[in-house]
Amino acid sequence: MTVLVNLDGFDMGLSADETGLNMESFEQKTAKKEIEVPNRVGNTRGVALYDIHLEVTWSGETVADPTDEIGDIITLLNLVALGGVESGAVILYELTLTLGREAMRKLSGMAKQFPGIPAV
Repeated sequence: MTVLVNLDGFDMGLSADETGLNMESFEQKTAKKEIEVPNRVGNTRGVALYDIHLEVTWSGETVADPTDEIGDIITLLNLVALGGVESGAVILYELTLTLGREAMRKLSGMAKQFPGIPAV
């Protein structure tokens, strides 16, 4: 077993509270579209990557119904620059509200950040 004794520089937990949510998880990943260019025998000889953006998902407990609408530009406090995507509008794509017996009201969502669209 390896025991880490010096944890300077490591982060634990989320960097900020999102408005109205007791955050459980926050994940962001880079995404893109691509075109592969084959040669005459089908081997890839070139690749074009375009529409590079971030996809962000989150979940947590909430005390109220969401007021944001699909297509709204939103602010996410835990968002960091990743894979060359440093700025741009964060557009809300999905929201899921989960209610259950012996469970807190849970909200999860998905948004995309596009560097070519200014954050108003």
